[in-house]
Amino acid sequence: MVPLLFFLFFGMVEFGLYWQADHKINESARAGARLGATLARELDYQETIVEAVEDTVSNALANGQISYLTIYRADPATGDPYDGTVLNCTINCYRYSWNDNTGSFDPVDGPEWLPTDQSACGEVGHNDYLGVYVEGNYVALTGVILGNRTIRESSIIRLEPVPLSNTCEPSS
Repeated sequence: MVPLLFFLFFGMVEFGLYWQADHKINESARAGARLGATLARELDYQETIVEAVEDTVSNALANGQISYLTIYRADPATGDPYDGTVLNCTINCYRYSWNDNTGSFDPVDGPEWLPTDQSACGEVGHNDYLGVYVEGNYVALTGVILGNRTIRESSIIRLEPVPLSNTCEPSS
């Protein structure tokens, strides 16, 4: 009877900790995407998204639980980048890796999605979609029910239209 109670108790604890990590990673992707959608064609929009994701996860998750962030132009039909995957997109994206020492994201050399390349004229089928992908790791406390797992969450949202007085078409 004692081993069963032990198994159930630690299983519930393990599942609760996993759920918390998954929830925080999901919440961070959503927070970044919601904010990013309102910053269409704004300079340094990606830095504001990074800060929002960092604020959501930094106090809630332990070191080693966050690993990667990608901000990208999303295909509205699939939610994926137009070019590759969220881990290796080659155009229209920003990639970051988590630095446990600083508790923040460091940029990964590579492509950019400049604000001047965003389409945000307001027509439903015309605006670009922004994707925010956050990846983390759940390290099992007990391993009774769940083992170590990678948590991948993304949120896709259409860019909000910019005022008509501003240029809303890509520069290229």
